[in-house]
Amino acid sequence: MDDVIVHALLEINRRFYQDYAESFAATRRRIQDGVRQAVDSLPDGRYLDLGCGSGTLAAFWTRPRKDGSLRRGLYLGVDFSAGLLAEARQNLPSTLPPELGIAFQQRDLMGKDWHTGIEGVPFDGVLAFAVLHHLPGHENRVSFLSQVRELIKPGGKFNLSVWQIQNSPKLLARRQPWEAVGFREEQVESGDVLLDWRQSTGGSPQSAGLRYIHLFTESDLGELAGQTGWQVTSSSYHDGHTRNLGLYQTWRAV
Repeated sequence: MDDVIVHALLEINRRFYQDYAESFAATRRRIQDGVRQAVDSLPDGRYLDLGCGSGTLAAFWTRPRKDGSLRRGLYLGVDFSAGLLAEARQNLPSTLPPELGIAFQQRDLMGKDWHTGIEGVPFDGVLAFAVLHHLPGHENRVSFLSQVRELIKPGGKFNLSVWQIQNSPKLLARRQPWEAVGFREEQVESGDVLLDWRQSTGGSPQSAGLRYIHLFTESDLGELAGQTGWQVTSSSYHDGHTRNLGLYQTWRAV
């Protein structure tokens, strides 16, 4: 993909998460079922959460597990949005479990050196829920996943998810033509989608923002894993009323 198009797609998402940080965060107060199942049984250790957003998972990390035990170790949340990170810090409880550290850093996951100098390396596990589909360009995704591999212990687990809007006629109806942002279909990759998001609060007129996402299949993710030093160990669908709006996978570092 042409670098000019890559930067333009990134700017679409940056603008969205800057302009709609607070209202978007308000729609993400509850942890998704797929995320809950992915992290419930994770052992204590050092974890890196890429694209942590408004901190819903960080807050969940401070709560007791089903067996009543408290997590120990480190949770480091990373996101490019200063607005969402501000929300994440505000959402934390005033008192943390005694042996748990929670920290946040602002980093651009599409930056060349985003992964350098991160505290906690090597991590026991890495999390990236609803992140990969926001990274434009196949080569850029390969680079990103290879960089993630450098941050984890041998045999460590990478838990990730991608949206599956292709399973929802309602969400598919929100697709917008690329001409809406001055592009042509042939300038983007197969599977790239421009999606609108609408909100209204306090009786104010409805406003709409645009986001870029890429649609993945299980096969697509399997190929990416094989190219970047990972092995897919589990794959399942969760979220939404139909329980298939998110594709969740666990990868093992090989």
